[in-house]
Amino acid sequence: MLENIKIKRTEELISSLPGGEQQLNVFAKDLSKVLKCNNFDISFVELSDVILAAIYVRLSIMGMDDRRIAITVALKLKNHGFYLDDKTSLLIVYLFKLHKANQYFSLDNPEDADLFEACKLEDPNLFQLDNLLLHRDLSCLNGTSVCFDNNEEFLLLVVNTNKNVFVNWVKNEEYFKQYKQAYALVEAQIIEPALILLKNCLKYSPVSIASRCEIIECLLRFNKNELALSFLLDMKEYIYSEKDIAWFYRRLGYVFIELEKYDLACACFKYSLRFENAAKALNELRYIEETVNVTLEDEMVEPLLLQHKIPLCVPKSLEDIIVLVKELGIDVHLV
Repeated sequence: MLENIKIKRTEELISSLPGGEQQLNVFAKDLSKVLKCNNFDISFVELSDVILAAIYVRLSIMGMDDRRIAITVALKLKNHGFYLDDKTSLLIVYLFKLHKANQYFSLDNPEDADLFEACKLEDPNLFQLDNLLLHRDLSCLNGTSVCFDNNEEFLLLVVNTNKNVFVNWVKNEEYFKQYKQAYALVEAQIIEPALILLKNCLKYSPVSIASRCEIIECLLRFNKNELALSFLLDMKEYIYSEKDIAWFYRRLGYVFIELEKYDLACACFKYSLRFENAAKALNELRYIEETVNVTLEDEMVEPLLLQHKIPLCVPKSLEDIIVLVKELGIDVHLV
């Protein structure tokens, strides 16, 4: 009977990994490396019960946060004689999630191993984002080297700060590396290390809309809705494309749903549809109407947003932004 249960659990674990049994073997090999770092010298053959314990990582799909999952895994591993500290248990959760997100993941791959190393980052001030807000005095950037994703971001920094601020635009490989790692971790739903990396990215590229979008996703996963709202509104002067503006208002809509401000949520989703006819926005409007019976007439969208000091963003082309810069009396030459 016990053997049948083990077989069933093993099959369940295999089915949860996109690469099937072959990936399960790679996961077991990677898991043994993590255990060895915790002074458990264990062979692949001895890992059967430990692999079964990893099934409990699947509780993540039920909405448990990573640290609670890690506690569950640690308790299961304890039954097999493995007394792991909280940090190692959490790393096992992260390892499983990376395998679940990418069937080709392996710690034998240097890039994947580097990504897993990023999972070990810790920040006791994870949600202290005040020093990353764009409304602060960016004159502190004067004379520093800053990374930008494109001309638009650079020029919007010029428009929204003191025109005498001088920055050296550089291409920073560390910024791109950390952003790429953070994006992969967000995709794998490994949120805490991703947020740490994204905060680092803003030290290299304080305007980066790409990094800020991912930070918003992290905050929403943590249900930090008020903080997400503040961080979103702080981006308003720096979003310029129709796609980003539509994303901006959809995210505002999600936050207002969580805050139970359904009329504002409707206004944001409707305003987003002016820039991108996304099914996501239409579905949320339908959800609000069906669950709380709230609707909003089109002509009420802009007045309601303005009443609550939500900006009415409009797209800007590169040429539009150059005009704004020149209106400040700054001569700009882009090559």
